[in-house]
Amino acid sequence: MSDTKLKRKKTFCGILPNLPDETAVPGRMRINTDGLKEANKHFYERKGTVTDFRKAYIIGAGDFGASVHGTPDNYVYHIAKNDLWWDDFDADPPCYIEGGMDELRRRICEGDTSLKQDVFIAANNRNHQPVQTSAARLTMHFCSGGIPANLKERLDMHTGIITQTYSLGDQNGIVKGQGFTTLSCISPAENVMLIACSAPKSAGKMGKISLELTKDPMEINANIGFVDEERRKRLEDEIEKYYTPVPFFDGRDFGFNMRLRSGHDPENSPDVHYTVMMRSSDKGFKAYPAGSKVVAEGRPEGSEAMFLLTVVSTHDAKDTMKEAKRRLDKITDYHMPVSIGTVVEWYKHIWKRSWIRLPDTKLSRPWYWGVYQAMSARRPGKFASGYLAPWYQSTFASWGYHILTFEQAKTNLGLLATNHSELLEPWFRTLIDARQKLQKFTRDYYGMNGTAYPHAISGTGTVVSSAITLNGTMMNLQTTGESVKFCWDYYDFTGDKEFLREVGYPLIKDAAIFYHEYLLTAEDGERYIFPSRTQEFTNTIGLANEYMTNSLIDLCMFRLTLGNAVKAARILDVDKELADEWEADLNAMRKDYPVWPDGTWKTAEDTDDRTLDYGPPGVTDVAPIAYTGEVDARHGASPEVMAAAAKTVKKYIRDNEIPWDRSFGMLARLRMGDKEYGGQIIKLIPEEYECGGNLDDADAFYECDFSVGKGSAATSEVITEMLLQSQSGDIHVFPAWDASVGDAAFFSLRARNAFLVSSEMREGETAYIIITSLKGNTCRVVNAFGENVRVRNLETQEIIDFDRENDVIVFDTVKGHEYVIENSERPLESFPVID
Repeated sequence: MSDTKLKRKKTFCGILPNLPDETAVPGRMRINTDGLKEANKHFYERKGTVTDFRKAYIIGAGDFGASVHGTPDNYVYHIAKNDLWWDDFDADPPCYIEGGMDELRRRICEGDTSLKQDVFIAANNRNHQPVQTSAARLTMHFCSGGIPANLKERLDMHTGIITQTYSLGDQNGIVKGQGFTTLSCISPAENVMLIACSAPKSAGKMGKISLELTKDPMEINANIGFVDEERRKRLEDEIEKYYTPVPFFDGRDFGFNMRLRSGHDPENSPDVHYTVMMRSSDKGFKAYPAGSKVVAEGRPEGSEAMFLLTVVSTHDAKDTMKEAKRRLDKITDYHMPVSIGTVVEWYKHIWKRSWIRLPDTKLSRPWYWGVYQAMSARRPGKFASGYLAPWYQSTFASWGYHILTFEQAKTNLGLLATNHSELLEPWFRTLIDARQKLQKFTRDYYGMNGTAYPHAISGTGTVVSSAITLNGTMMNLQTTGESVKFCWDYYDFTGDKEFLREVGYPLIKDAAIFYHEYLLTAEDGERYIFPSRTQEFTNTIGLANEYMTNSLIDLCMFRLTLGNAVKAARILDVDKELADEWEADLNAMRKDYPVWPDGTWKTAEDTDDRTLDYGPPGVTDVAPIAYTGEVDARHGASPEVMAAAAKTVKKYIRDNEIPWDRSFGMLARLRMGDKEYGGQIIKLIPEEYECGGNLDDADAFYECDFSVGKGSAATSEVITEMLLQSQSGDIHVFPAWDASVGDAAFFSLRARNAFLVSSEMREGETAYIIITSLKGNTCRVVNAFGENVRVRNLETQEIIDFDRENDVIVFDTVKGHEYVIENSERPLESFPVID
């Protein structure tokens, strides 16, 4: 055997070389708590249930999950899985006009009014639309012969368990017992859903239980509105013939197999399918076929019954039946309390990473809800969630019609700052899986090298046709930068150089190559973007306003991507010539943004008609602040740029209002240091439906459509930005926290340049700041203590020298050491410990 020391690979890494699960040292803050205790305060509970699944409680383990709701005699699980894509294949003819970018540019310059119409016609040539499909629907009938009452539902986010309790009477009104319980969760260890039901001792037994298991019917997607009747009839016939569940019965196990198309020819396409398999703990439970459904029934021998369910696709295993049975056997070997205990232990690991505490648990609950949503919908080694969200049922889409690359910038928010970085891995994997197809797309349409990430793709990189009619795929250039943005951010927050070399830089490099080749050069040497556009722009036929020069969002994304590519290449000491070219591009590009007469940013430098619909400016025109972080209240290319930024966010992001995108607009005002606005929205956010605003209320009129949360921690990011910012490289605690709301504290949040940060506010003032150095980098912290500021190494108690750069203190760190920045007259230890 070799003398080389063996290295254990951490579980759930996927393509990540390392699992970023560092945390600050517990117990050093002057608050006697931990992440699990804080998470335990945050739950949803209501009397009664809901009929609308969009207000249902959700469970998930990152690979598959369910939304759960209903009365005990009609308890419904809407089950979905990220990697179930229907009709996912490349198709001809191409979805772009002939002649490519050269022809497009020529026709724009000639003012060709028919160009947009031709773009739409080309889009309609695409003869498929890959979408995600729901996995299954399970309906349980726990008391079909009785009348339930006193129904209560509860979702405990700190355990990932949904509990429904009720009392049960017979049809004559005689109470059979109180305290009937149904518990549901998903074990991350084997990706198995656990359903446990029990009766109180007074009732003696559960009574008869029955169920139906099926797949929601596939239908023609409403987005395919432009298809002719012949094509529509062909698709309907294919769905009827090939894409209905095929039930099976194998001893104690039952379920169905469901085919997923993968190729032009359904008869001869590769085998792509998934299996839904279910098992009851009661051996007397009998299952029967009912067309494409499975029905089952039985009477448990005692007062408890357990059901197991898993979903296995050919992306997981070649033999899906064998893998599904292995999973169920594995869980069956454990007693129920042990199985549920593995779920609870998993969540302990999630919540120990970090916590926040605000003056009222209602204010902080959206932060925990965001982390919970992201954790339930994402997992290293698995597919990224699509556009809509966990368990969204719409026609035959579940987790989303497709993956919108510009929405992923929002979806990925909060995963780094809240110290759950590994949940970005599915997105990195999507970029890698899509790379080959999208490089071909980039060559075919643009005639360029590198990789362009268009507006919408399937889970494996097929360009989705609806992206063009919605947002002009070949024109949406900023989506490439948005797609690879987190490749640099992940390195910046974690300091994982191996990740940068093996995963992040190759993706950034491809995007930078495409951007470099797309740029044009003016006579004066300026490098510029043409045609350029802004997302969700008006598609008015016959107008040339779609085609701009240097749109604001493209300009900032080009600069961000090229700049990150240069930094990464220099760090890794590779591609010197390419890095020099990219740096030359940056030096030759415009450094500022044009402004309207009122001093706010314009959408593009050749934008003149203010009556036109230039998309959502609360997202696009604040991009240099909210997306790229190049401007904030303290930093910018010039005082003029900073002044325009402040005016722009005030114009587009109104007071006492949550902007429609639920994230970037708020981030923009918070990064401009608007504490008053922070105080307004911290009170508004808990009422928003994306934050679970009315999940406590079964009778709420306003729909709590969690589905558009996209498995995202974006709400967590918004609250985190009030407590901690580091987009400029300077660590700034409570930069947008309104002290009039009350005191706040946070533990082990991530900051750029590979630091973990913990801090506390008492009586409206920063009490102390604790910094954990993950890589031994130089630390920059905005001074919160004036002339009495002191830096101390908590490992050695040594007083550390530091430099001052205006209001920023700068000091060197040692990898793995923790430091406290404090008032020398009131050190960390002088604060009394509070619970």
